[in-house]
Amino acid sequence: MKILHTVLIIILLVVILPAQDNFLKITPKYKHLKLLGEWTFETMKTTTQAEVEEVLIIDKDENNVETISFNKAGELTYNAISDGVEKKGTGTWYTKDNRLRIIADSDTIDGTYQIEEDWLIITTNEKETDDFYAYSIIIKYRAK
Repeated sequence: MKILHTVLIIILLVVILPAQDNFLKITPKYKHLKLLGEWTFETMKTTTQAEVEEVLIIDKDENNVETISFNKAGELTYNAISDGVEKKGTGTWYTKDNRLRIIADSDTIDGTYQIEEDWLIITTNEKETDDFYAYSIIIKYRAK
């Protein structure tokens, strides 16, 4: 009887547990810790909701390069070349749930973020005002 009981437990462990999607998967307690480290710019897509929708895509090349580093203490550093102009600096970052705020120099970026494998995707959306059309920006970085 004891042997039958042991065999049934082994069968349950071998058959049922591996079938679980998250079997032995470790989920971090704090999602924002995945942001830590260095990321390199790959592409940016800007969609402007004008009278006719406009889409602008900028891919990484020798004139558009950026590296951004998120540090544990909420500090970030960046090194960028945009349209051939080099810019370096530091700033701060904050997260709450999937929201991300980056403050660097005189710029503040509020958006959402998601991390899929080694990709960081930051999305910002701005509503239409009297002076500007509504737009959204999706920036993709790859873990370095």
